[in-house]
Amino acid sequence: MSDEALNSTAFNAIGAIYDAAVDPDRWGVALDAVAEAVGARACALLVRGTDDLPYDINALSSAYRDFVARPEGQHYLSELRAFEAPDWDAFARQPVGQTFPDEAVGITRACLDTRPDCIALERHVGLRRRLGVRLNDTPVWFDGMTLGFRPGLEALPITALEPLVPHLARAIEMGRTFAALRARYRAVLGVLDRVSAGLAIALPDGQVIVCNTEAERILATRDGVTLDRARRLHAASYADSLVIRRGIAAAAATAGGEGCDTETRINLKRRDHPSPLLLDITPLHDSAHELDMHLKGALITLIDPDRTRRLNVERFAQLHGFSAAERDVCRLLLDGHGVDEIAERRGTAQSTAKNQITRLLTKAGARTRFELVRKIIRTLPPLV
Repeated sequence: MSDEALNSTAFNAIGAIYDAAVDPDRWGVALDAVAEAVGARACALLVRGTDDLPYDINALSSAYRDFVARPEGQHYLSELRAFEAPDWDAFARQPVGQTFPDEAVGITRACLDTRPDCIALERHVGLRRRLGVRLNDTPVWFDGMTLGFRPGLEALPITALEPLVPHLARAIEMGRTFAALRARYRAVLGVLDRVSAGLAIALPDGQVIVCNTEAERILATRDGVTLDRARRLHAASYADSLVIRRGIAAAAATAGGEGCDTETRINLKRRDHPSPLLLDITPLHDSAHELDMHLKGALITLIDPDRTRRLNVERFAQLHGFSAAERDVCRLLLDGHGVDEIAERRGTAQSTAKNQITRLLTKAGARTRFELVRKIIRTLPPLV
């Protein structure tokens, strides 16, 4: 969606969403902004981690927070919240990224209107109809968002949330890495060296102000991308350099609530390697002021697909239900081997290896080896 198609409240919401990506305590403010942008009375976000890395978020907009602080809200939590179980169970059956109304979960309007929890929410919070959306499709965590609307609304604004959904999904995905860093080191941006993927932070003008060890290594090779004297990223071709520059500017604008780009992805050809360097640019807001500045810039992820030994392939394979053969093929694929080499190393027919690659990529929700690498890094951040 173009910038012109978004109003000022939507831009404010986008900026608040990226605040929360780094600082989960800001999700309440972000949900207030989301509710205002779509005309909702209240908004709730649930994220539940399913592995050993802590990643849980239970955030409410102010209308819900005010409610649960009152005696009737406490009664709701202790006695009535169990009625919501079918609603949340329905999230697992919904397509990711598609907003759906409360009646789409297989519960009739008559049932919702007479259910004790719905009656309490209408009486005490002033909402009747609800929308839901599942933001990410990953076995590493479950997430879902609901928005409640005032009684008397003739039609739910299903499309109003659509411009914000990619940003909500991206913020939660980014928050996974930041939550892991915070849990282990009580900091996020200050300990990027603990992530073995290349990470760099850039100002809106493109100046890179922070690089972790892996990013410094990649840039020092001067193969695919490097830093100039002004510490701005330059690729081998002018066209790619321009894409990087524009991607950083767009990400910074989004982090500041003035744009709507969720990310820029670039595959950069390298002189000395057959595999391209993978570069992702996403919005970043240093809301906790860890860098002693009110930074609204870009987080740049640099991935060398030839250095995958630190990736948690075993855990990823387990989460995605890979067979033992698919797990072995996954490791060989990540190491850069093609179908012929995989078949030869495993003593199978090429058609067997090809089918195994297709199945594991389908299970992982990836289309290529490069997308698989990105997927593993995003869901299981390689901490050292």
